[in-house]
Formats: sequence, C-alpha cells, structure tokens
Amino acid sequence: MDLADDEEIATDRISDLPDEIISQKLLLSKSLLSKSWRLQWTGVASFHIESQWWLDFVDFVAFVDRLMLFKRSTINEFRLKWEDTRPTPTIGIIWVPRWLALSPNLVVVDVGLFSQYENSYLARTMSIDLPDQLFTCKTLEILKLRGPFLVKVPSQEVEVCLPKLSVLELNSVHFKSRGGKSLRMLLRGCPVLKSFRFERKHRFPSIHWWISSASLKHLEIYLYNDEDDIMRIFAPHVNNHHCKLLIDTPALEKLILTDQLSAKISISGGSNLNEAELDIRCVDHLRDTDYRNSIVRLIQGLSHVKILRLSDKTKQILSSSTCQQL
Repeated sequence: MDLADDEEIATDRISDLPDEIISQKLLLSKSLLSKSWRLQWTGVASFHIESQWWLDFVDFVAFVDRLMLFKRSTINEFRLKWEDTRPTPTIGIIWVPRWLALSPNLVVVDVGLFSQYENSYLARTMSIDLPDQLFTCKTLEILKLRGPFLVKVPSQEVEVCLPKLSVLELNSVHFKSRGGKSLRMLLRGCPVLKSFRFERKHRFPSIHWWISSASLKHLEIYLYNDEDDIMRIFAPHVNNHHCKLLIDTPALEKLILTDQLSAKISISGGSNLNEAELDIRCVDHLRDTDYRNSIVRLIQGLSHVKILRLSDKTKQILSSSTCQQL
C-alpha cells in the first residue's frame, strides 16, 4: 500500500453526510470522528442517558454536566436513569436539580427520572429539590419519576401549573412535606391529565391520599406493605389505622387498584367506568369486621362496571364479611 492509499483511508467521509442523521443514537461517537460534527450534538433536543453505560460514576456525572452546560437547544425529551451504589449518594440531591435548572427556557414534552440505590431506606431520606420551572412548564406532556427518593413540590408561593400534562407516573416517590396534600397540589395543577400511575412501597401511618381529577380516564394505584421497612423493625406496633384512600374521578374509564395499606377506601366516580381490577387486603385490618364490610360496600358501588376483576384475597374478604348481599 503506497502513501496515496494511506491518505485516502484518512479522508473524513463522515463530514459529507447530511446533518439530518445527527438525530441517530450514534451521534456522539460520530462527532469524535468528524471535526465538522463536533458541535452538532449540542443542538439535539432529546436525551436518553443511563449511568450503566459508564464504568466510572464520576465520569458519568461529568459527562452529563458538560452535556447540559454546553447544549444550545432547548430540551424536548429528557430521560435520565441512574444507579448510585456509593455509601453517600449525591446525584439526586445535587446533580439532577442542577441539570434541569441549566435549561433556562425549559421546553420539555417528556421528562423521566429513574433511580436505583443500594440502600433504599437511605434513598427515601434524600431530597431532590426539582426546579420550580418543571412544575410550571406549559409544554410538559409526560412526567415520570421513579425513586426511591424524596421530592419537594414547589412552595405555596409557586402554584403548580402543567396545562398540557396528560401522563403522570410516580413510583416510590415520597413527598418532602405535607404528604397527601402535596399530591393534591400536584394533581390540581394538571387540568387535562388522562393517565396517572401511583405506586408506594412502605408503611406510612396517618396519611390521606386524595386522588381528585375531573379529566382522568386511566388510574393505576399500587400501595404495598414493605416487610423490610424500618418501621416494622423498630416500631412493630405502628399500623395504618389512619391511612385513607379517596378517589374522586368522574371521567374515569379504567381503574387498577392494589391496596395493602388503607384502612378506608372511597371511590367516587361517574358512569364512565368500564373496567376495574381490585386487589384489596389491608393486613392490619383483615380481622376487622367493619373493614371487611366496607370493602363489600365498596364493590357494591361498582356494580355498574362492565368488567370487574377481583383478586383471590379480595374474594376471601367478601366471603368472610357479615353483609348479606353483594
């Protein structure tokens, strides 16, 4: 092979490709090979980033920080998934709020934050102070938060206003203050919400969850007992006697409810409900006659539903109740 062949091999053919291809997933690797594309990635508006792609967690944080700092375009889609196994994880406390705040003109259609920690109890005590502009974003359509971590809903001075949010998912998300009131504030600011998925796994006595939405059509609620919860270890006498779940969704069409925690459940909906799946069994109240009878009355109120699925545990509660009719 002569020198001319070597020069031909070294030719930068990537730069001749059209700019439209920069939306492909290998954009960053291409930018390393082509000088003309070196800054093209800063105009990308959609980001899907996972920490598992990096061997060194510090390098991962540095990469995302530089990416958010030097990008030129606004964000249309931002999905971040991280796993922090360090004894004192900081990504949720320090870096996630910073990365979101680095977009002064936050224009997002889809935001997803997904975390995984070595110590789940420690994670539930760490707060992620998401920037207020995330809760007042006029273009946000999808918001998915998967913990465990604490989230601070904006203070009373900043009212939640998400006029286009249609899909909301909160998985193992714990509110820093005001408990159930924070959830009410969040839902109140979503006037066109269509789908809501809410999941919690640990015991939280004396909390009232009030799911109220005039536009909601699809609702999934999963409230689990956590056998590894520190409350069960150090305070086994604490139960969910004051935990209540109130659902007020007149436009609801489908309901999926798994509830192992609530001592009282109330469902107030309209005639649009066509399908319901219920798995209800509060361990602390299975022997309580009033509790069992209340579940029977709850299901009686769903007699108009076309498709009603009941778990075996729920059927056992019905068979052991003192109500004469179902």
